[in-house]
Amino acid sequence: MRLSMETLNLGLSYGIREALRMMKEAGFDAADLTLDKINPDDDLLHRPDMREFAQSLKEYAAEIGIGFAQAHAPFKVVYGDAFDTSCPAYDDIVRALELCGILGIPQVVVHAIKTPREDITVDYKEYNRRYYLSLLPYCEKFGIKIAVENLFWKDKHTHIDVYGYYPFANPESIDDYQFEVQKDQSKASEDGEMGGYEASDFLWGKVGDVAPTTNVIRLPLSHRMSNARVTLIQGSGFAEGEWANTEKIVLAPNLVRKASINLANGEVKPAGSVESTATIPSRVGDEWRTIVVPQTLKPSTTLFSITIGGVPYKFAKNEALTYVAGKMMNFGIKVDKKAASGQYKLTLVSESITPWENDLVSHDATAKEYVIVNSTAGHLKDAITAANKDYTKVRNLKITGNINAKDFYFMRDSMSRLSALNLKEVRIKGWGMNEEYEENMDDQIPNSAFYFIQTVGGSNSLNRIVLPGAIFLAFIALIPTLVQLIFDLPASVAMLFGGTSLIIVVGVVLETIKQIESQMLVRNYKGFLND
Repeated sequence: MRLSMETLNLGLSYGIREALRMMKEAGFDAADLTLDKINPDDDLLHRPDMREFAQSLKEYAAEIGIGFAQAHAPFKVVYGDAFDTSCPAYDDIVRALELCGILGIPQVVVHAIKTPREDITVDYKEYNRRYYLSLLPYCEKFGIKIAVENLFWKDKHTHIDVYGYYPFANPESIDDYQFEVQKDQSKASEDGEMGGYEASDFLWGKVGDVAPTTNVIRLPLSHRMSNARVTLIQGSGFAEGEWANTEKIVLAPNLVRKASINLANGEVKPAGSVESTATIPSRVGDEWRTIVVPQTLKPSTTLFSITIGGVPYKFAKNEALTYVAGKMMNFGIKVDKKAASGQYKLTLVSESITPWENDLVSHDATAKEYVIVNSTAGHLKDAITAANKDYTKVRNLKITGNINAKDFYFMRDSMSRLSALNLKEVRIKGWGMNEEYEENMDDQIPNSAFYFIQTVGGSNSLNRIVLPGAIFLAFIALIPTLVQLIFDLPASVAMLFGGTSLIIVVGVVLETIKQIESQMLVRNYKGFLND
């Protein structure tokens, strides 16, 4: 990461060379070259020796040890009745691209054209589309990428839809963007290039019907691919240290890796045929993750090729498997070693479909994703261990099921790296007296959950907690009071509608629905077969 600063104010006051020197002296590694407002003595774009000056400026920057991160092009293009490239302002944009190409600046911010008058009836979207397309040949010629900033409103009244996607590309078609997940997703990031896993993870988001505003528009992005996650769990029969030294390979064959994406609605469809080669997952410990184009595999199709100690195995299902967009398909497989033969027995011990959750602060292939565990009250440690996770290394944890005060104390005292905790789908059960000799109640976070005053200690890493809908729960708690006031009922009658009772009823209903759904899932596996 480089520390960068724009040249705007320093450049206007002292000139571009002195601005670069002062920025370097202040500890900055790179400059954001502002070409919209320039010191008249520099006039980078209009001096007759622009190319020679740019080359000398590049050499000077290299001499003092400062680079150029990006540049801002002039913002002077006039919005007229028709798009026209003959105006002097357009020529300034082209010269700016050439200048940045000489300086080795990788990307240039080119502002969209806004409407100066409300009586202009030109379609500003089509106008800007033609504008940017006209600049592409110059970008290719000078080796420049264009970044778009501040997409201005057509007027003070017209609403817009805002779209975003990642990774960036230059699609020829909005409704049929051709995308391909990487074959080798184990390839790590290198020299600023995305790794195979990250480059395969297509993100998309939309905010519709946005009124003109000066506020920041938050554009949440979501995963549009599916994710197959295989976790190999050590079983019986292994000597001490043998499991860690045993060769383990997981591959995902029989997949379509090409996709057709509609950028207008984020819909992803498989395109092309099944690849003859298997996809290589990203591996972290004994967990393999494969980003998959949403698709359905036919019954008896090999889903995973697994090699243990040089012995190959195949995993298939008798029924079709659908990879769902935005979901993680989780498979926990226990490996036992037979003492007599030395062969291995693979047993599917868990299978689930969970949300593909990750920290929105950063797009990180592994570190930012939630570890999702289902717990029973008082046994969170066991649940994390059963999921083949090292609780001392877990940073982001989502819990489903039930927990109690004992589990909170475990997180506080033993999970030293826990920074994000999602309690949205968990039920908190009462558990005796807490460490401050107060009774723990159902649906209540203990007072000493994350900080124990008697020892002046607790969790120092936790900075984010996701709770259930607090407003809804508060409303539930106020129902007895509201019933009493509205219907003028005695307090004893109103308490029959007590918040705790309603929460219990709602909780029981939701749990019953989950149990019914789990019973309806068909888990008829063909199993694991030796090659």
